[in-house]
Amino acid sequence: MKKSFDYFKMLKEMSDDVSSLVVSLANKESLNDTYFIFNGKRRELAERLADDFVAPIERNDIYNLSYCIYDEYCTARLLNSVAGISDFVPKNLLDKTAAALLRQSEIICSFSQKSKYNKGMNNAANAQMQVVSLKSEIAKSFYSVHPNQQSLYRYVVLNDLSDFCSQIITTLCLCERIFINNI
Repeated sequence: MKKSFDYFKMLKEMSDDVSSLVVSLANKESLNDTYFIFNGKRRELAERLADDFVAPIERNDIYNLSYCIYDEYCTARLLNSVAGISDFVPKNLLDKTAAALLRQSEIICSFSQKSKYNKGMNNAANAQMQVVSLKSEIAKSFYSVHPNQQSLYRYVVLNDLSDFCSQIITTLCLCERIFINNI
């Protein structure tokens, strides 16, 4: 008998992987070996979708969610490759980014129980506002860049972090739309 595959658990694991990458930025760790594991999870999810899937939400939505998380992962890897990023980005901003990703993981996990869709929709909307607020904090930190502290480099890194927040918002908007379409 074929074992059932939990798509939402896999999406949550992928989202947690992105969060781990962001946490590693704050801790000055490198997680370059996670790339193959993450891509393996994404590939397995896509193959399962193609083969044998009937779900409470459409295949296309699950695939789009996996792509959004993949996009986040690639950006987090890029940020992870920046030497000394934690010297240029305040730790509290990296911590808040990681917290937003963990919240995203919890929201994605809500897809596995239709009874949680109303709450999931509200959580996705609230999380979007939280990340917009984080983007505002990042924008304010642009103004604290001093000309003698590698300001161009710091500006680029902060801009990349702001773009990363935009990707998180995109994923959360997709989650909200999926909840709305399936309530």
